[in-house]
Amino acid sequence: MLISIENICVDLKGKRVLDQVSCTIRPGEHWWISGTLGAGKTTLLETLGGKHFIREGCLKISQKGEELPMDTFRKKIQLVSFGEDNRLIQLNQHYYQQRFNASDAGRSHKVHTYLEANGFELEKEEHQVLLANSGVSPLLELELIKLSSGQRRKLQLVRAVLKDPAVLILDNPYLGLDEASRREFNHWLEKLCQEHEIQLILTGQRKDLPMDLITHELALDKGKADYHGVLREDANPLKIKPEEYKKDLLGVLKTKWSHPQRPHKYRQVVALNGVNIRYGQKTALKNIHWQVRQGEKVALIGHNGSGKSTLLSLLYADHPQAYANDIVLFDRKRGSGESIWEIKEKVGFISSELHLYFNPRYTCWKTIATGFFETMTLRRKLTEEEEHLIDLFLEYFDLSAIKNRVFSQLSFGEQRLVLLIRALIKHPVLILLDEAYQGLDEEGIAKANYLLDTLMADSTSTLIFITHYPEEIPSFVQRHTYIQEGEIQ
Repeated sequence: MLISIENICVDLKGKRVLDQVSCTIRPGEHWWISGTLGAGKTTLLETLGGKHFIREGCLKISQKGEELPMDTFRKKIQLVSFGEDNRLIQLNQHYYQQRFNASDAGRSHKVHTYLEANGFELEKEEHQVLLANSGVSPLLELELIKLSSGQRRKLQLVRAVLKDPAVLILDNPYLGLDEASRREFNHWLEKLCQEHEIQLILTGQRKDLPMDLITHELALDKGKADYHGVLREDANPLKIKPEEYKKDLLGVLKTKWSHPQRPHKYRQVVALNGVNIRYGQKTALKNIHWQVRQGEKVALIGHNGSGKSTLLSLLYADHPQAYANDIVLFDRKRGSGESIWEIKEKVGFISSELHLYFNPRYTCWKTIATGFFETMTLRRKLTEEEEHLIDLFLEYFDLSAIKNRVFSQLSFGEQRLVLLIRALIKHPVLILLDEAYQGLDEEGIAKANYLLDTLMADSTSTLIFITHYPEEIPSFVQRHTYIQEGEIQ
């Protein structure tokens, strides 16, 4: 299929997001769309998928020398993006903690129901092979709300392939996948493209790409095409020196964030003593003994489904089985009379699952402001000092221009930075960063790590950091804890 993108311009909410972008995607080519945070990558993919009006320029599609009507092309293309997570689990019908509550989670649709509604037929051998190759077969009886971010991504891809597309457009498909899953996923992509003659257009970090498959690259910079052609060798070196980045601003930010210092000292910030979590016959956590002291910085490492997110749900007071276990948080045993809000008051948290439940109509600034409270809403008017601190964080990440933009209008990477700031904003006793850097480019990760390195240098805050990329772990992290099949190694 020949896809001609000719000087297209796209405006969103009165702002030009794509400006005179051109390239030609020829039959048999597979393209990577690269660019920095907010460059317009997702908007371009969504435009190809028919989600946005082209203000200027045109999009032409040809097959075997014949130009296709646009409605015919739409039937031959499948777009998979992170935003589909919201529709997948019907967020308006669920609450965040519901995925950990056995009785309430049972009200969610199951995976097989979702697939059947999208054309899956169990008796078809090719559909069975598709599920087996994708790793979705074991998930068929699970409720949608209980799926991890990586499992949701696999399910979305299976749904897309069931439509038998000629062009598959994937927006950051590697989010939430561990290293082994990324390798398996790329192997699967290669087989799909070869066996089904599918053309691929995708975004993501260069290091994750199926390099034996990708042939071409379109690089975007602030909505314009910076390069288009044969895939280049590493063409995006880090443009900043993190240790020199906004040093003066960061000094002011640290002073404001650190004041006033927290006077309270805890003997045990986290103590899990023989913790077991079960869902029916399945054991999610097995005999967990784990302690984290105040001020300690820890990386929690494990593959998809190893139990990391379940463990963090205990620390964030979201899991109902906490009361049936010996768990101490901030020197108090769970079930001794403390409320979940007293715990959340001391914790800053970001995760892929929590990300889905934020109010999409809140502005970027208001979303961050909710971080001063134990809920996802504003409980009072902020003080001038609190307002100033939000502005400093936004300025550090070059996000000041979008502070009044609605959260749902931000790119995924921008949303992730907003939620990272939210997790840090109140200088919490315990900071839980569960794959906080999803969707960030190398420059964004470098800025975030330099920020954490500066803020944590002499802070009594405790940090637990989760990632599937070892190179993302901040250099100041003192201890690595490994979890496998629900057990601490």
